Amino acid sequence: METHHKRSAFSGKLGFVLSAAGASVGLGNIWRFPYLAAKYGGGIFLLIYILLAVTFGYTMIIAETALGRMTRKSPVGAYSHFGKGKGLAFGGWINAVIPILIVPYYSVIGGWVIHYLAQYLTGHGSALASDGYFSGFISNGLLAEISFLLFAFITLGIIFAGVRNGVERVSKVMMPILVVLSVIIAHTVLGPIGWKIGTFISDIVYAGISGSFRVVFGAIFGFVYAPLVITGLHHMSNAIDMQLIADFGGTMLWPMIALSNIAQGSAVLGMIYLQRKNAAAQEVNVPSCISCYLGVTEPAMFGVNLKFHFPFICGMIGSAIAAVVCVATSTTANAIGVGGIPGILSIQPAYMLSFALCMAIAIVVPFVLTVIVGKKKGVA
Repeated sequence: METHHKRSAFSGKLGFVLSAAGASVGLGNIWRFPYLAAKYGGGIFLLIYILLAVTFGYTMIIAETALGRMTRKSPVGAYSHFGKGKGLAFGGWINAVIPILIVPYYSVIGGWVIHYLAQYLTGHGSALASDGYFSGFISNGLLAEISFLLFAFITLGIIFAGVRNGVERVSKVMMPILVVLSVIIAHTVLGPIGWKIGTFISDIVYAGISGSFRVVFGAIFGFVYAPLVITGLHHMSNAIDMQLIADFGGTMLWPMIALSNIAQGSAVLGMIYLQRKNAAAQEVNVPSCISCYLGVTEPAMFGVNLKFHFPFICGMIGSAIAAVVCVATSTTANAIGVGGIPGILSIQPAYMLSFALCMAIAIVVPFVLTVIVGKKKGVA
């Protein structure tokens, strides 16, 4: 008679999230990452690392999680679930074998961690920092082997305890410790690197805004900022603005951001005119236009402009023209304010008149273009 054993499972979402995070982060981010960041370019390495993490890393963990939750099988069984082809089975075996190959590598590093932790807790912290200590430790075969075996046996004990009583329980304790260690590293190692990156980016942006090609830079930024809002990448501009304010006493980037928002609102204003007899459309158009002029662009973009496409492009064109005038007149803001018409209150007094001219361009050009294109398309 065939018997079915009930497989252990996580007790809740928190245990799964902490366990998945622990498996994804690993010792490498704490032990190896600062060393590699310093060796391979500092800030540039960090930018590439973040890019790979949010693309390949995010994609892989979502795909693996989806496969596991859908099939509820081992890697080999999960891949075989989609067919009997040899390629699928081979892919499953790769996913099963790779962790086996990684375990010895991480067990060695885990042994180092246990040894250093034991030495630190017994009052030998100064000796750990001395030159040649690490080389002497790893060259001592017996001591290194004992540390390796100790870590391996601890790992085996956790695995044999099961998912809920082993992996999940340990993750709920170890992951908060990892967070604390990460915060410490962020302040002591990544903090200075991040500051250098911020200064580097602000220097580039400032050179683009104030240099010989500032008109070209302004036109490009004014044109592409609205698409950045769609992707969510526009949030990074706040950090750049703050760095510009800290380095140069003001920001010439933020006024262009406010003008882009106003331009998208003006494109919606053109749609309000075109659809003035369409009561249902006006229920979306009017509040979207108002919120856009007050700095919240998403309702206007997703609710109106992207729906018809051409208002979005007309807003981008108006934003680019306004941005050209903005950088040509060196319009500068004291701080980040409301990203719309009230944003004029954040502009330095000497540039309020030039910003008012830019606002007029950001209002008139998208409105006129939207109305002209809309009439040709027969929008009503």
